[in-house]
Formats: sequence, C-alpha cells, structure tokens
Amino acid sequence: MREHICLMARTSPADWKIAAFSTWSLSKLAGHLAKQKVVAVIGRETLRRILAAGKVSWKTTTT
Repeated sequence: MREHICLMARTSPADWKIAAFSTWSLSKLAGHLAKQKVVAVIGRETLRRILAAGKVSWKTTTT
C-alpha cells in the first residue's frame, strides 16, 4: 500500500482528471487516497512519513 501511495503522489492531479489544482498538498492527496479507496482514512503526518520513507519530495505551497 505504501508503494501505491508514493506512486499516486508522483503523478499529477491532472492525470486523475482533477482540474481544480495542479499539485498535491498532503491534505488533498489524503482526500484523494480516501476517495479512491486506497485507504479509509490517513492523517497528514502519517502520509508525510510514508512519502519521506519512499523518497517522494514536494514543495509546500506558499501564498
């Protein structure tokens, strides 16, 4: 399951027909994982740790 989560994180939201945003945030990715029934519920910190262990990096969105 961790590999699947990392794989999804490496894809673009556009690959999933999501046009509302162009990059994943931890909360958006967590919501998408639940919607796709990869996980029932996953916390942002747990997701962050899984991605860090899988060497998936991301930039924090700034405003």
